[in-house]
Amino acid sequence: MQAIHKISKIFFILIFIFVFEGCLGKELPRITHYELSLEPEILSPYPTQFAGKKVRNPSFFVYLGSEASLKIANKRIAYKINENAIEYFVRNEWIEPLPLMIDSLVLKASKPLGYIPVKELKSGIPTLALNLLDFYYDEKQEIVVLNLIVNIKDSSQLLKKEIKVQKGDFYQIIVAMNQAVNSAILDSFNLLN
Repeated sequence: MQAIHKISKIFFILIFIFVFEGCLGKELPRITHYELSLEPEILSPYPTQFAGKKVRNPSFFVYLGSEASLKIANKRIAYKINENAIEYFVRNEWIEPLPLMIDSLVLKASKPLGYIPVKELKSGIPTLALNLLDFYYDEKQEIVVLNLIVNIKDSSQLLKKEIKVQKGDFYQIIVAMNQAVNSAILDSFNLLN
């Protein structure tokens, strides 16, 4: 009886080792984190347009935040292989969920562009909200695509941004994504006028 018990233990240990052998010694892929930021060269076409607001009479607005479709409302960076499939880069992700980064950039961009965010809804003060529909790298066309709806007061406008990705490493995709977001934020503030 003890011999059968010993053999079953040895057999169990051998099966355990055989099953988990593939997991041991394998490295998990390193994840590189990226963050979107405001770029001075993206802001440069706009200072003359907003110059009066920057120095004098800033405008108030209420920022209601951004929302994103479930496929991009997280830290994963999306890419598109074909018309029907969105995939995610395995070793690269955002430093925080995309809507949080967008909210931060909108608030940072507001002051240089002559807008002061307020927290309370008051009559006569415009509201701004962003709804991100798509944000991905199109592998076939080598472009970054950003589609979002800008909600101002009671109206909505669809903004579409397509930025060509320069040849190079993965970082060039992030640069193009950053340009698309910066351009969309500036266009959103332009719509507040």
